[in-house]
Amino acid sequence: PSDIDIVDMFDLNRFNYQDRHSFLNTFKKKFREGYVEGYTKSNLEIIKLSYDEGLHHGEYIGKILGRNYGAKDYFENNTLNYTRNMPSDSTIIEKFLLNSDVTEYVEGFLVGFKRAYEKSYNECYRAMNLAIHRRTFEMGYNQGKISGMIKGETKALEDYYFKSEKNWRKHLSTQARLIRE
Repeated sequence: PSDIDIVDMFDLNRFNYQDRHSFLNTFKKKFREGYVEGYTKSNLEIIKLSYDEGLHHGEYIGKILGRNYGAKDYFENNTLNYTRNMPSDSTIIEKFLLNSDVTEYVEGFLVGFKRAYEKSYNECYRAMNLAIHRRTFEMGYNQGKISGMIKGETKALEDYYFKSEKNWRKHLSTQARLIRE
């Protein structure tokens, strides 16, 4: 605003020249500082918003692809190595059409993609490994339980019909013998 506008706005005519001049100089200086700070802050918020959106979107896509490649590598008997199939920055930019977006969005997308890709790849690979081994253990336990019940009932019937001593411990097998059976 002009000096006349400021004088009218704040009714500065009631002050002497020196006070009015001091007020105008201080007002202009602080107005300029406030303007620069406000402009910078609003510009940074827009940049931050673009970066955060890119980060969120990149995490979403990276999580899906990381999970897929983690499972693929596990079932192909590859070692755990999330970098094996991770696309390069240029491939990600090209594949997801990021060339037409602002730099901040692209940077956020790449960071989010890579972070989520690595995390979900490792989680999926390890979860597959755990599921296979857990299932084997659980099935082995259940099969051992069923086999033990059947064998125990059979030995109990033998003891009953042959009028042998009632002692289940005499029929216990060694682990090596159980494995062979």
